[in-house]
Amino acid sequence: MTKMKKNLTYKELSSVTYVSPDGLVTHTDKKIVFEKGRGI
Repeated sequence: MTKMKKNLTYKELSSVTYVSPDGLVTHTDKKIVFEKGRGI
C-alpha cells in the first residue's frame, strides 16, 4: 500500500473477500472514502 499523507483519514465502507473453492483468497473488494482532515 502506498504511503498515506499526514492529514488524510479514510473509512472503510465495505469489504468483500472472494474465496475460491480450494480455500484461497482470490481478491478483495474494498470501498474506501478518503477525507482530508485536521486530525481528530
